[in-house]
Amino acid sequence: MQTLLAILTNPVKSEDFIEYSLSMSADLGYNLHIMYVQNPALYTISPGTDTTTPYPVANELDVKMLEADRETALNYIKDIVANFKDGPKPKSLDVSAEAGTMSTVVNHFVSNNKAHMIVTEGDEESGFFSSEPDVINKTNCPGWIIPPKMSYRPFKKILYATDYNEADITTLKRLVALTKEFSPEITALHITDSKDFEEKTIQKGFKDVVAQETNYDKIHVKTEKESKSTEEKINDTAINIKADLIVLLKENKGFIEKIFTSSSTKKVIKKAKLPVLVYHE
Repeated sequence: MQTLLAILTNPVKSEDFIEYSLSMSADLGYNLHIMYVQNPALYTISPGTDTTTPYPVANELDVKMLEADRETALNYIKDIVANFKDGPKPKSLDVSAEAGTMSTVVNHFVSNNKAHMIVTEGDEESGFFSSEPDVINKTNCPGWIIPPKMSYRPFKKILYATDYNEADITTLKRLVALTKEFSPEITALHITDSKDFEEKTIQKGFKDVVAQETNYDKIHVKTEKESKSTEEKINDTAINIKADLIVLLKENKGFIEKIFTSSSTKKVIKKAKLPVLVYHE
């Protein structure tokens, strides 16, 4: 069975996120590993300490501070898990704490095949970006971003947003396999500034190819001209179809750059308040 890695940077403020991760992993049929990542900079790591490794070496005082915080955090997480009564829990659950930069620690964990997807909590201020958004871009596995203080609900209606990529069909197949227990309605939204895009997709039978390749009849292909900002188009469509989830493909470089760097995106996604799943090709 595959494992979902839930990443925490402040367990005391992450009760909702921990409970969300418990419910989601159980629903997806994944094992869950909850990891508290300790930022070495917060523990007066000695000058010259190498913090680029998963387990940086610190002096004796630093180690005592790290260990005390680790014990407190792990006990807090375990209490939340023990008192969780809002639904089934994943069949397998592990809790750990590691010191280091988030992207380094997570990559080390994923590269050793200990996790197959990661989930991070959105930032309070933006409602979208995690405290270290690079972890989604730098980790070679699908990554979820969950808005703060969000309650879990099954993914019944999904928006897959793209500006067209050869990997779209492969990604849709992976998405169908992941969410098949929910039997969701999936809207594949292609946003483009090309006037003949829709004509080309019709000529190539893109809709038929999607249906044939995914063997799933609940995918609807929708094309929108880029008449206004990409993030607003995604937000409007998500609201119109009453989406439970937004899905993006990281390899849509220009497209996803708009999503991850636009200042207005933070406001729009915060308003929509939806989880985001980012796939890698």
